[in-house]
Amino acid sequence: MLEFEVFSVKVRLYFGFFAVLMLYLYIGGRTGALVEAALVCCLLHELGHLTAMFLFGCLPRRVSFYAGGIRITPRGMNRLSRTAAAVILSAGCLVNLLLAGASWLAGLEGIVRINLGLAAFNLLPLPWLDGGRLLALLRN
Repeated sequence: MLEFEVFSVKVRLYFGFFAVLMLYLYIGGRTGALVEAALVCCLLHELGHLTAMFLFGCLPRRVSFYAGGIRITPRGMNRLSRTAAAVILSAGCLVNLLLAGASWLAGLEGIVRINLGLAAFNLLPLPWLDGGRLLALLRN
């Protein structure tokens, strides 16, 4: 693992992230631009979370790039209202749904499927995904 700090945010880069990234790029070279588009959609998903965090004054403590994706650990999330926390947790999926709608209007069926798939996957009620975190927030 490689760790460094950028503007007081710890960034962790795990080997698995690069292994999966290289695999995606290898597959993408054989299947066209949809794999690269999926990577961009994943980054935009995380940018949605970051944007919501900044809007609520909740800065990231750590950003980890690992084989399962990207995890943003917020600073001071427990001090936010439930509504603010729910907005931050759902912002990534909202970005994917907005991108799916815009892509549908533009006739980009592959991009629509990628974004709907990302939103649906991230909303699964598993503890390490957005859906699981939203469910835990609603239970408390």
